[in-house]
Amino acid sequence: MTNDVQVALPSGNSLEAKLFREALTKGREYRDYYVLINDGNKALMEDDVIKFCREHNYLWNSKYVTKTVSRFGDVVNSVFKFFFIPKSLYSHYVFEWCDRSSFKGSQLKSKGIAYFYDPEANQFISLRNALWTGDIVDGYVNGHGAGICQKDDQFFYYFTGTFQRGFPIGKATYRYVDTDDNIAWGYSPREKTPSGRNGNGAPFREVEVGKMSEGMAAFRYLDNGGVSGGSPSKNFGYIDQNGYVIIKPSYQEASPFNGGRAAVKNDKGEEVYIDKAGQMIDYTQGQKNIFAREKARQDSIQAAENRKKLLAEQKAAEEKRAAEEKRLAYLRKIQPLMDKNKWQRGDRICLEFGRQGQYITGTLEEWNGNKSKCRIKIVTSPNGNMKYNGDILSKNNLIWIPTSGEGWHKALPEEIEAANQQDNSIPTQTIQRLAICPRCNGKKYIEYRFTTERCLRCDGTGFITENQEIKSY
Repeated sequence: MTNDVQVALPSGNSLEAKLFREALTKGREYRDYYVLINDGNKALMEDDVIKFCREHNYLWNSKYVTKTVSRFGDVVNSVFKFFFIPKSLYSHYVFEWCDRSSFKGSQLKSKGIAYFYDPEANQFISLRNALWTGDIVDGYVNGHGAGICQKDDQFFYYFTGTFQRGFPIGKATYRYVDTDDNIAWGYSPREKTPSGRNGNGAPFREVEVGKMSEGMAAFRYLDNGGVSGGSPSKNFGYIDQNGYVIIKPSYQEASPFNGGRAAVKNDKGEEVYIDKAGQMIDYTQGQKNIFAREKARQDSIQAAENRKKLLAEQKAAEEKRAAEEKRLAYLRKIQPLMDKNKWQRGDRICLEFGRQGQYITGTLEEWNGNKSKCRIKIVTSPNGNMKYNGDILSKNNLIWIPTSGEGWHKALPEEIEAANQQDNSIPTQTIQRLAICPRCNGKKYIEYRFTTERCLRCDGTGFITENQEIKSY
């Protein structure tokens, strides 16, 4: 495929002029240099070719190919293949390397002003005499197309998209090219090389610009320049009609200015109006409606929580009153049953332990001499590890209780039933062995209940607190 851009052919009868004319006439391949081929046996010296390029304003590739030929009987290095391009066509050459659309360098027919976004300066810069494939209106690139501007022999600005008076409308693609950079002629990271792998060439960068209104336009810079392709920015800012960034990108959404203000969505997700200096003026009506709905929702939630709290407080007070009434009724009911002078041996005695509805029951075994204490045999206990005045409340254990002020009373039928249902006491493990009772000196069986020894002969009057003998059993 050849480039049909017309170039001036060099004149003269020298071998250099003849070979360069042939190369320019044959044209060049797509995205490639012109190729001079010296396929004869005439010597073409490197210095002469480079001098010719300088005289005719040609650029050349230093990777040319040489061959050996005979010259006046001597063997010399002669130029065989030499790659060059006229400087006047270098922009077209770079353009074809940059462009991945259907545009060709031969379509760069117009010159005009275009605005190119410079991410380092964070502003649009004006490019004059930019080559453009489309129309020029009032000296500015216009419509859809692609263009390039040559800064110098090394740096180029490439751009494509839809433009109006030099500014992009919607998304535009930019590429800043350094032709001395070894990676400049690779593929961009967003494209695939012919091998199918991602390229690492000079990156494409995208800018999205909104409609210019009241001398301001919303824009955002989408940096796709990373090797992985990058991720688009989420923030919009505003530029003026000269391309200067007036309001730095900081908004999730942005709309055109109207009447000196523009509706934007800030970093909190709120829709607000800002002025041309980027200062907040007011919330939009839509945002005010959102706030009103949210306030109504929060008020409804708070009212429901208040009602729930009030009902809970009322229920707690009612339960407290009911519990107190139940306690007073219970006290009135058991008061006549607390007269210990009327207790008889074998009576079922009860205590509400800790006022937790846990009832401990036992049977009256005996009185002391002045009836100030009585001994009770434990029948039921919610927990066998409970203690009363130091005594473990285990089933069949015997404890002494005072006859006043401890809450013990003759058990009500319902208390006995409740105590039986929640009985979780540990049955006393009894081990008997033959030993001498230190109290009655009787050689009888001794019962071992936990750490207590009891003589079966004296029926409990011979308690022993020391248990060394039983430990050695």
